[in-house]
Amino acid sequence: MLKFFHAPDPLVLPKTVRFPEIKLKGSSKTNAQGYIPFSHIYMTSASQLGHLCKAIDYDGRIIVMGESGEKGVLEHKRCPINLSFRKEGIASALKNSGLEKNDSINVAIVNGMGRGYGDNVSGLGALQHFYRFLSSRFSDVKVDLIQRNTALQGLIYQRYSEVNETKQLPISVTEFYQYDAYIDLTDLLNFDQFHKMPLFDFFLHALSMQKKVLLKRSKHTQLNIDTNERDRLRNQALIRAGLGSRKLVLMHPSASTGLRTMPVETADRLVDYILSNSDALIVSCVPLSSGHQRVVNMSDLSTGIHEFVHIIAACDAVVSVGTVTYHVSGSLKIPTYLIPTVNADIESAKNLSAVKVHMPKAVKQFVSEKHMSRDETDISGVQPIWESVTEKDIAGFLKKALS
Repeated sequence: MLKFFHAPDPLVLPKTVRFPEIKLKGSSKTNAQGYIPFSHIYMTSASQLGHLCKAIDYDGRIIVMGESGEKGVLEHKRCPINLSFRKEGIASALKNSGLEKNDSINVAIVNGMGRGYGDNVSGLGALQHFYRFLSSRFSDVKVDLIQRNTALQGLIYQRYSEVNETKQLPISVTEFYQYDAYIDLTDLLNFDQFHKMPLFDFFLHALSMQKKVLLKRSKHTQLNIDTNERDRLRNQALIRAGLGSRKLVLMHPSASTGLRTMPVETADRLVDYILSNSDALIVSCVPLSSGHQRVVNMSDLSTGIHEFVHIIAACDAVVSVGTVTYHVSGSLKIPTYLIPTVNADIESAKNLSAVKVHMPKAVKQFVSEKHMSRDETDISGVQPIWESVTEKDIAGFLKKALS
């Protein structure tokens, strides 16, 4: 159910809006006629934006009442056009809605692009294609991301011109109505395709770009890398090890959910495999058990997603679980050995040619269809996948990746 609440410091509008489908009489914020001011309505979720539009714009116009009771039509745009998951594709949707006649377009992506950094990286890549398509049709394109937590979700987009602005939910209905169109990415975990499609493809689908023919090799995110920062971090790893110049292998055993996080004993075993089969430095942004000179902890320098991306960029190869790490390394064409425990990561890796997926036939049955879980039963259920990684697997990967 779409939730409404009153802003503590609402804007002052000369007119108020009548909501025929919602009982608001008796509210301390209503006017003398019992109707709540338009500027007092805020949305905290986008899952039922269609219902919001029907409630306000149910007959093609917004009914308002002045303070003295007279009716009229609010001088405001109609509800933004929903461009989410349009079966006819983005080009037809723009044509059918009449938006293609405009010189400019202002789009809100609510709860975009996803929840975790892995979603964000793949979503950014799809958004880059979306933005380029709109730019081919309109002289001025603005895309805003309206998120639950801009302090976390918005960081990765700050360095990309495709995003005009990131905004924090809730936003007022008044502000929402300033947009020409919107994309609704609320409750992604409830979308069946989110678990079964490569993330990049899912976001293209959400942006109604599924009918645009994209080569597989173009289905990755174009990340902005500061080469000076990348080289600085690489040198820092070498200095900390106190060794001469050599290859760097990022070992990343941790994820945001227990279902994808590598057990400590498996991580220790893989570290030993890497040390035994190469002379590379092992770089990690999470603490590892090994005290070996060639194991370098960079977690103090990985203070945010920007720094983490550049640490990955500084490495020559990556061994990772299903998390943002392989989305970044795959997009940067860095050889990556991915050990996935959920189907979503197996699917997403299909678009990343640099990512080698560890999935012997004997353990395919243990792959989880869930996207995340901290349930002990689910976590123990994927244990055979961790146990299936052999020294031969790692040695073969390193020989090819570091040659």
